[in-house]
Amino acid sequence: MAADSPSARFLRLVLEAGAIFLGVTLGFLADDYRDYLNDRSLETESLQHLLVDLELDHDDMSPMLVQTQALAESTRWISNRAASGGLPPDSLDAVLDSIQSTSVFWYEPVATAYSGLKSTGRIDLIRDAELKNAIVHYFEDRQPLIVTLNKVWQEVNRLWWDQAAPHIEVLPTDISQAYANIGAVDVRSFASDRRLLFYAAELSGRSLDFQAYVAEAIALNEGLAAEVESHLAAR
Repeated sequence: MAADSPSARFLRLVLEAGAIFLGVTLGFLADDYRDYLNDRSLETESLQHLLVDLELDHDDMSPMLVQTQALAESTRWISNRAASGGLPPDSLDAVLDSIQSTSVFWYEPVATAYSGLKSTGRIDLIRDAELKNAIVHYFEDRQPLIVTLNKVWQEVNRLWWDQAAPHIEVLPTDISQAYANIGAVDVRSFASDRRLLFYAAELSGRSLDFQAYVAEAIALNEGLAAEVESHLAAR
């Protein structure tokens, strides 16, 4: 069998080298593609968990819209009637009962999935920069703002009750009721307590302010949830 010519041997070496290079390149491409698919799968999973966070957070904030409205209306009634010189005892007792039975909700932000993404660096798996920025804004800015304002609202409510305490008494009630009835001991002293009326007006104003921020947060929550759902549907 005749020996290969130098040019034939060179060509064979080139072909072998090319085959090796192509094999290595395809291997790298296959690994990159597997990584890409894995990242996309993790992105989908992460967004699904974020969506659960948003839904739970929405459910936690929604009751505060009713609570803030109820407190604002009740304490505004007290302020307005006291200013006009008339606080009917029966009506005042009913309003005090209403204020007492209005739960002042302690807001605890739901951010389990986001905290996990942040701590592991998986937040960067979200490729859509606009969506990622919206997510970061909601969990890093909006939730802490609601926490801060909720604490202010809670504190003003506490100050109101501290000032009101000397003017009210617990009345006999049915044991099946969630809250005991309360009433004003002396309507005249109640109406003349300037600090009490100040905190009534303050609680009314703070309740309305907080309500506006909560409503805005809920709107942001719903908009972000819709964006996440749209992103997931497009995959």
